[in-house]
Amino acid sequence: MKSILNVTRTILASVILVCIMTACNDAEYDVVNNKIYITEAMSSSTTKLLVDPDTGADASFSISLSDKSASDVTGKLTASESALEAYNSLNGTNYKMLPAENYSFSEDQVVIPSGSVISSSINIHVNPFSEEQMESGDLYAIPVTVESASSDFSSLASLSSYIIILDQVIVTSVPVLSGSNPVTPTTSLRQDYNLSEWSLEFRLNMDGFSINNQAIASLNPSEIYVRFGDAGKDYNMLQIKTQGTQYESVTRFEPNKWYHIAIVGNSSSMKLYVNGVLDGTLNLSGSASWTVEKDKFSLISSGTTYFRNKCMLSEFRFWTKAISQSQIQNYMFAIDPETPGLEAYWKMNEGSGNVFNDATGHGNEMTAAGTISWQDGIRSDEQ
Repeated sequence: MKSILNVTRTILASVILVCIMTACNDAEYDVVNNKIYITEAMSSSTTKLLVDPDTGADASFSISLSDKSASDVTGKLTASESALEAYNSLNGTNYKMLPAENYSFSEDQVVIPSGSVISSSINIHVNPFSEEQMESGDLYAIPVTVESASSDFSSLASLSSYIIILDQVIVTSVPVLSGSNPVTPTTSLRQDYNLSEWSLEFRLNMDGFSINNQAIASLNPSEIYVRFGDAGKDYNMLQIKTQGTQYESVTRFEPNKWYHIAIVGNSSSMKLYVNGVLDGTLNLSGSASWTVEKDKFSLISSGTTYFRNKCMLSEFRFWTKAISQSQIQNYMFAIDPETPGLEAYWKMNEGSGNVFNDATGHGNEMTAAGTISWQDGIRSDEQ
C-alpha cells in the first residue's frame, strides 16, 4: 500500500511539474503570485507636471501585471494619503494632496485584457490652480495608487504608488537690479546668527558678464561672498568665498538665461547646485562655523565700479539649516514660508517700488537703493 501511495505521489508531482513548465495550455496562466502595479513606477516612483495657469496640465500612465492572466483583470485607481505621507517622510518634503475637484482621470478603472500584461493609457488632467492656491505657498501632489478589483490579484507594494508632483507655473514680476541698486536690510534683520550650517537659494538672470566681481550676495563678518568672475578668470563662472578659501563653478553661465542657484554649507563642506544638479563640493577643514550680523547681509553688493550688468533676481531664501538636494529640486519655484529652518524668504514679486517683503513673517525686510525697474510676465518655467 505504501508503495502504491508513493507512486501516486510521484505521478502527481510529475504532472504538476509538467503543468508548470508548459503552463498546462496556452490559455491558462498561474495567478497565485501575479501582481498588479503602475507601469511607469518601474522607472521612477515620481513624475513632475508643470501646471500652466491657463491650461493646467496633462499626463498619462498605464498599469501592468507581472504575468499574463487567463481572464481580464480590472485595476482600480485611487489617491492614497498614506502613500504621500510616506513620500514626504522619506524625502523631507511637505506636499499636500491636491483636492479631488482639481483633477480628473479619463477612467478610474482600467482593464488589462486576458493574455496581456499591460493596459491602455490612462489620462489625467489637472486644472489650473486657483489664485488662493497659488498665493498660499502650498505645494501639491497626486499620489496615485492601484489595486485589483479581484481578490485573485494583489498589488506589488513597491510599484503600486506613483506620486505626481505638481509644479505650478508662476507668472510674476521681478526687479531688474544693477550696481546702483544694492539691497540691504531696511533696518536690520531680526537677529545676529551663529551658524554651523546654512543655505542660500535664488533664481537669477544676468544680461551679461562684462567684468569680474559682480557680487550677488555678501554675508559678514564670517565671509560668505557670492560673485560672478574673479581677476584673471572667467567672468561667467560663479565663485563662492568662505572660510579663507573659495569654490569656482564648473558651470559657465549664459547671458539672458534663468538659473536656480543653491549653496549649502555645513561644518565640513559647502556644495553648489545649479538648477538642482550638484555642480561640485568644497571640503572645509576643521569645524567650520559662521557668524552673520543682522546689518551685514547685502545683495548686489559690489557697487557700480564692478556690478555693470543688469540682474533679474527672484525667490531669494536664507536658511539656517543645510537643505537637501531633493528639497532644492522640489521647491525651486515656490515653498511654504513656514518651512522649518527658512529664516528669510524674499519672493521679490512686489511689481513696483524698491522694498522686498519677507514672506516668513520674521520681519527681515530688504530695500534696494535708488530707483529700480520691474520686468512683468516672467514665467517660472523659463530657463
